[in-house]
Amino acid sequence: METTIAVPNALSHSPAHSKGRAIGALICGFFGAFWMFQALFLGSAASPLWLTLTALIAAILVLWPAAELFRSRSAPYSCVQGVTWSSVSIPYWTVVVIEFVACTVGGNWLNYVHRSDLSPQLIGLIVGVHFFPLAKIFRAPIYYWTGAAMLAGVAASVAFPAGAVRNLTACGLCGLALWATELEILVSR
Repeated sequence: METTIAVPNALSHSPAHSKGRAIGALICGFFGAFWMFQALFLGSAASPLWLTLTALIAAILVLWPAAELFRSRSAPYSCVQGVTWSSVSIPYWTVVVIEFVACTVGGNWLNYVHRSDLSPQLIGLIVGVHFFPLAKIFRAPIYYWTGAAMLAGVAASVAFPAGAVRNLTACGLCGLALWATELEILVSR
């Protein structure tokens, strides 16, 4: 059987598994914070109150997995766990590079056609789609839900006319999807 993150039960409490979960949660927390701050600034909602609340939540959601990672820093890896990372590292980095190139090319194309107002939606679409191969690579079903939530947020945002509300919706829902994923990773063990 497999756990929520779909790592075999024999490794579910291993140091490698704990570190992998902490790294995944840290990445979701960091990029969730990035999306939430983009929501405030691009959505014209960057008041001192919202910036402070977002900064506090972001600090908690970045420091929590960082502390988990720090706590497991001296734990040894076994050969079996090392093989697991080596089997997923090339597909993982391939997906990340494709995502980066797609965001760069897509952003430049939107500027070229004078539709830079759709940049948050395009980047949210690309990032949301990139979670589907990650879910398969890491055998982590939660990433399917993350990708679907981000795509739903992007789709919902295009219902609004170009402007602050569209950006607030797209960026905010993408950020919330990442933060929800992080909490699910950290809370479910």
